[in-house]
Amino acid sequence: MGQQLNKGEKKRRRIKQIKRTKKRILELKKGK
Repeated sequence: MGQQLNKGEKKRRRIKQIKRTKKRILELKKGK
């Protein structure tokens, strides 16, 4: 059970990071 929770947490963190990077890229494009 604990391992499954860990996997979900890692996935969620990765999704959060991807969303953040996408936001940053969009902001950079707008800045240009």
